[in-house]
Amino acid sequence: MSMPSHPTPQPPYGGPGFVPPPPQKKPNPVLIGCLGCGGLLVVLIVLGAIVSAVSGDKGQTTATPPVAAPRGPANGSAGPAKKTSPQSSAPSKPSSPPKPHTVLTESGNGMKTTRTFHVHGDWDLHYSFNCANFGGQGNFAVSDDNTGQVFVNSLAATGKDVTHQHDGGSIALSVLSECNWRIKVVQLP
Repeated sequence: MSMPSHPTPQPPYGGPGFVPPPPQKKPNPVLIGCLGCGGLLVVLIVLGAIVSAVSGDKGQTTATPPVAAPRGPANGSAGPAKKTSPQSSAPSKPSSPPKPHTVLTESGNGMKTTRTFHVHGDWDLHYSFNCANFGGQGNFAVSDDNTGQVFVNSLAATGKDVTHQHDGGSIALSVLSECNWRIKVVQLP
């Protein structure tokens, strides 16, 4: 017996024990559309939460009302508009630096001890003397009455100068001279 070259077709339903394949269902387009929209909604909510967390927005929105520009004077004249700005945290203009100020002024003829004054840090001692009343050269000396530190010691007919001091504190000056003299203490900034 020879076999045919073409297989013989079998009937759609076979014999005993044959289980037919389940029928294929057509997809429901409404169900697919709802699942797609629901998935898209979940993705948008997740993206919104991420963007909100990154930008620091906690879901609160505040609207700033627009501010009207200032108007000119009511009489209709065109004057310059004054611009107001909210108070800022920028540092204010630095105040002007402290200026030197006079702490003590004394004048005399002969010996004298000044009142006690207080200076901080750097200060200047301005002095002048004239020994014309003495008849020639004279001695002019200024020292700290408490410590004995000598600031000026000059022998001349006249003199004028400034000594720069760097240690402040409570000081009383002792002046020793036969001449007419004037002293001024200036606190430096």
